[in-house]
Amino acid sequence: MKVNVIFAKHQDSEKFYLFEIDPRQINPSYLNLGDTLFVDTCKGMAVATAATNVISIYETDLENFCKMCGATLPLKKCIEKVSREFSAHIQYSSFIPENDVLPY
Repeated sequence: MKVNVIFAKHQDSEKFYLFEIDPRQINPSYLNLGDTLFVDTCKGMAVATAATNVISIYETDLENFCKMCGATLPLKKCIEKVSREFSAHIQYSSFIPENDVLPY
């Protein structure tokens, strides 16, 4: 069985992150390089940009693939592709301090 994954990066980071795509939630053929995505992170839902097209990997190869690219299992999920119309309205929160404390 194959697992669908995608590399994505957050606006204020140069690092690429690997996310799993659940085909029951998102049709993998619907995602493309450059798409704006909602992704699950250890800090909650975030916005990221797809850095690759979808990559299909055999489940048996996933652990080694993750080791090669520095990802840890279990992978966080790609939640949804952001529509082009909605994407134009997203404002990235670059004003949030590094300790994630809002100013109010």
